[in-house]
Amino acid sequence: MRKTFKLLPLLVIASFLSCKKSINGAPIPKTVDQAAHAIGKTYYIDPSGNDSNDGQSVSTAWQSITKVNAQTFSPGDQILFKAGAAWAGQLLPKGSGSSGNAIVIDKYGTGNKPIINASGADTTAAVKLIGQSYWQIKNLEVTNQQLAGGTSRLYGIYLKSATSTPYSNVQILDCYVHDVNSYTTESNTALFNKGTGGIIVGGNNSEVLIKGCHVKNVTVEGIRNAGGICSHIIIDSNLIENVYGDGIVLNGANTNSAIIRNIGRNLCYNTNNYNYAGMWTSNSVGTLVAHNEVSGITGGGGNDGQAFDADLGVNGDIFEYNYTHDNKKGFMLFMPSTSNVIVRYNISVNDIASGSNNMRLFNYTSSNSNNRIYNNTFYISANVSYFFQGGFKGEFSNNIIYCTGTVSKFASTTVNASSRFYNNCFYPQSVTTTNGPAGTVSGNIYSDPKFLNAASGATTNFNLQPASPCLSAGIVITNNGGADYYGTSLPAGVPDMGFYQHITGN
Repeated sequence: MRKTFKLLPLLVIASFLSCKKSINGAPIPKTVDQAAHAIGKTYYIDPSGNDSNDGQSVSTAWQSITKVNAQTFSPGDQILFKAGAAWAGQLLPKGSGSSGNAIVIDKYGTGNKPIINASGADTTAAVKLIGQSYWQIKNLEVTNQQLAGGTSRLYGIYLKSATSTPYSNVQILDCYVHDVNSYTTESNTALFNKGTGGIIVGGNNSEVLIKGCHVKNVTVEGIRNAGGICSHIIIDSNLIENVYGDGIVLNGANTNSAIIRNIGRNLCYNTNNYNYAGMWTSNSVGTLVAHNEVSGITGGGGNDGQAFDADLGVNGDIFEYNYTHDNKKGFMLFMPSTSNVIVRYNISVNDIASGSNNMRLFNYTSSNSNNRIYNNTFYISANVSYFFQGGFKGEFSNNIIYCTGTVSKFASTTVNASSRFYNNCFYPQSVTTTNGPAGTVSGNIYSDPKFLNAASGATTNFNLQPASPCLSAGIVITNNGGADYYGTSLPAGVPDMGFYQHITGN
């Protein structure tokens, strides 16, 4: 059964995280408290140290990654690299922690994050764990570069399974992963591996948290899991920028997983027809994609390139409270088997560029009528081929579509007769002339929604004026998440159209 998520306002979320509680029904993995370790030893690594030392004090520090890789660590151990220092090679430590006694990789002293600079050799990572559980990797800067024209499949930080047995309870926190230039010639199927790049989580796993990381200038992927089945994987509050392929991917997430509060910039910059998207899910059940910002997508192939994608095998994922803007190839892709997906309270600004491929807001190919898109605001200043590529089949309610350019067709093909279009604002009305809403159509309006200041920039520009015809003009939707984009509580009665709910009396 699909889990039900209720997203709380950001300040409430922050307080929950600080108390190590949960949000949206998905418990957040607890941050390991180093001071609370009842067992374990602390090892120090300093380029000025000596591998003949015991490594257990600053004055007797080890020197090399080679020494670290030769050690099998025990629950509660800490591996501390000197701040401001750098090492060349692949960090491949051994051992697993235990509940309440994770093994921690961190820095000591003051200064910049310690650097692990891998060699660029094929299948290497700057930091790699193989089938190991209860680890925390934090405050590292990692790179892994090969010479231009190389064919190495590379990783920044790579969690890899040793067998089909899941590993669990691994956290990657506050790391800077950059300049990982994995091989990108997709046509060479013997060498190309899409599951390479910045932070990659491979195989079967559970209880994985990737939070507060900065991933920049990487190929192929930004942050993703690759292969296997995962439960409770949280990708939270990361900055991902300048990524050749996908920004964030969750594939095979089947319990309480989430992509939340991330920022993605200049993702999917490939110029060929190989398909990528900004942030997406596949073979996923009940995953939450919320409070993210995606901008600057220019590539992504012939069919993709959207900010979001509910891909094959997705059932019950929720995409809510996101801000997308200035992406060339649309807001979202729905693949054929996608079902029970909810898209609500998002704001999309100029996610179609004139002259870009197909010029559509949605690439909608789902064969299911149970997908629901409601209370979103879409502002488009470009000339548009169509809002829906492939027609539409599902519910579309309480949305605002505002277009200042020309619109050739509402949908590229006839809208399915099982569709429901309730209480939307389509402006101007001419956008619905060809292949317009069909099925059950009621309560729609065609007047200027009267945004505060319809222009790119702050999301508040797209809040509604007091005289807007969209105020209190929606339909009541049960289990609607309880709050608008800003966290304003929704009324028990009739809501506004769009992503913004006015406060009575304002």
